[in-house]
Amino acid sequence: MTALHAIDLEVGKGEFLALLGPSGCGKTTLLRLIGGFLTPTAGRIMIDGEDATDLPPERRRTNMVFQGYGLFPHMTVRQNIAYGLKIADRPAGEVAERTVRMAKVVHLEDLLDRMPATLSGGQQQRVALARALVMEPAVLLLDESLAALDLKLRKAMQDELRQLHLSLGGTFIFVTHDQSEAMALASRIILMRDGRVEQSGTPEQIYRHPNSRFAAEFIGDANILSGRRLSNRVYLDCGSECESAGRDGAVRLMIRPGDIHFSDQPCGEKEAVKVRGRIADTVFMGDHIRLTVMTEAGVKLVVHSPGARSDLTPSRDLTLRWPASAHRILESA
Repeated sequence: MTALHAIDLEVGKGEFLALLGPSGCGKTTLLRLIGGFLTPTAGRIMIDGEDATDLPPERRRTNMVFQGYGLFPHMTVRQNIAYGLKIADRPAGEVAERTVRMAKVVHLEDLLDRMPATLSGGQQQRVALARALVMEPAVLLLDESLAALDLKLRKAMQDELRQLHLSLGGTFIFVTHDQSEAMALASRIILMRDGRVEQSGTPEQIYRHPNSRFAAEFIGDANILSGRRLSNRVYLDCGSECESAGRDGAVRLMIRPGDIHFSDQPCGEKEAVKVRGRIADTVFMGDHIRLTVMTEAGVKLVVHSPGARSDLTPSRDLTLRWPASAHRILESA
């Protein structure tokens, strides 16, 4: 079984790159290859223009923050942060100065003499980050390092990690299976599937212009509608149609729930698709209402309505519509 197929990937200096995908897609394997914890059976790994393929982890200009943090329980915060510098046999004065400076960067200067067991999950995460960053790596590798935190703390740490990247610079490569986390953190996302790169782009590019059904459904919510193209026109199973240049045959149309308008809402531009339906269910989601609408042709559509509306109740008939700029025709699965 091949864990990772041939991948030609270039990461720009200063990028915050997310490796995103489901379990078993190869993202952690790729990260460990970059870090030197695995050796590729083919290909080369270059870091800052130098061949690092055969170098062990400790000799690469990389450092990794693991999901479990990997803190030494018998060492203080200060000792944990300073560990790599001492192993590198840096002068004592330099070790002390860089340790305190990095502790201030991650807001741990008042906790330097505490033991890891006395810290919260977020504080332990910051110790692990400080220990990696104090070595001034060319590339910081993060392996699902926020996965163990609860939702509120995870979002707070996402903000801190983003600010760290902005203030320190450097190149960050982050592995996650959480699409919202990838979109919140990354300047570019590498979406992986079955050991291959499915799509690469900014969060907005992949969200707005997915190149496959897998990409459309993995990044955000999506309605995928089946249809057939004939003479540059797509006839959808939901009972509507739209213009679309391309070869004749089966296609799918992707439309995001938030891009669908009701008949009493302005569409913003000439509508491309109009379909009649009836509300089957409503769910209050805080900042929007999630509607399940069954079209007259028996096809289910999910629609997001911003704010609270008392008139959106089950069994109400609606006309749904959206402009051509909002949907995406998918030629492949």
